Amino acid sequence: MRRLIWIIVSAVLLMPTLSASAQSATCPPSLLESANSLITQARTALDNGDIATADALLFAAQQLLMPCFGGVNADVSPTAPVRPSATPSTTVSTVVPRITPTPFSPTPVSRIPTFNAVPTADTVNRVIHSFGSFDDDVRGVDFSPNGFYVLGSSFDGNLYMYDAKTFEQVRVFGGHTDWVFNADFNRDGTLVASASADDTVRVWDVASATTIQTLSEHSENVTNVAFSPDARLLVSTGQDNLIQVYDTSTWELIETLTGHSDWVWDVSFSPSGSQFVTASGDGTLIVWDAFRFDEVARLSAHEGVVIAVEWSPDGAYILSGSHDGTAILWDAFTFAPIRAYQGVDDRAIMDVAFTRDMSLVAVASFAGYVHIWELDGTPVGTYTGHDSTGVWTVQFSLDGTRFLSGADDGGLLLNSVR
Repeated sequence: MRRLIWIIVSAVLLMPTLSASAQSATCPPSLLESANSLITQARTALDNGDIATADALLFAAQQLLMPCFGGVNADVSPTAPVRPSATPSTTVSTVVPRITPTPFSPTPVSRIPTFNAVPTADTVNRVIHSFGSFDDDVRGVDFSPNGFYVLGSSFDGNLYMYDAKTFEQVRVFGGHTDWVFNADFNRDGTLVASASADDTVRVWDVASATTIQTLSEHSENVTNVAFSPDARLLVSTGQDNLIQVYDTSTWELIETLTGHSDWVWDVSFSPSGSQFVTASGDGTLIVWDAFRFDEVARLSAHEGVVIAVEWSPDGAYILSGSHDGTAILWDAFTFAPIRAYQGVDDRAIMDVAFTRDMSLVAVASFAGYVHIWELDGTPVGTYTGHDSTGVWTVQFSLDGTRFLSGADDGGLLLNSVR
């Protein structure tokens, strides 16, 4: 309740102010866009009677906007550097509050409420289509933002794009000289960034399947990439233990983050774009501020390598997958673990996914299955279809009725949930 007044203030005053953002001389548009997104989410939470969530969302918006209104009560370091905007000609002077990392006492995964998958004796095969057998593992899968295309990243060094309706191959992205771990579309689907064991990130023009930029700041395998929701940033993770942050208007490196002590495997942005989270072989996740690049919180509960992470579409949760055989659902505001989803045979969880409507979560397991639960932990199904025990990756379609899976059998499958 301590921030409830901000909900009322925002509803009456703040949104009109943001709508006239051009009148603000101290707030960059990206900051206003992120704050607007948080406020919209808060209003939805309030309409649903979830005051605690609305309170937390408004507090986050408040912290972002404090400098825009004179810095009242802002926790700002007077010596903190001012980061320029992406375009020098439109740079405005602003100071974003420095965030103090959230203290967090690790809770062992064994003490978190855990929900088991459907037993393997009850597996189902709901394969709709196989996109063929690749020459090597299919390590990453994704749908384009409009849902029209399917993208597979392969250890054969290429990316393959298919029409999601006709299943015809429409693009091959060739240029990497080693495994391709993963790829990510920008928000309008015109660009794809890919992460490779050749130690580079490539940025591709989707229409022509040509490389427009090669980023070589990592010294070891690049494991994952993610565009920010507003497409102003591209973040990459690597086996050099580093996180690299690029300005997408120039493709210049603007930050190198060194908080992890082991390989960094995955990265995911919050829907507002104000934060992102990374997963590491050191067993932790780190939440980062996407404007100042400070560490916001460090999450520790897994008992093994954390290899996958995804921020929920509604911004309320973080889902992580680990070699300890579990996926943990975290509160994205308090950073406390809520529940764990347990795979079979204690085999490693390699990837995690949410449906857009937040009704389902899925994991890819190195026991050879995709497991799906309802968000509350009710098991939905254990899915088979691959000819191996190594399922690397899973991703839901936009409507949540289908999912992609990729495995070390070279298979890229489109599956039905029910």
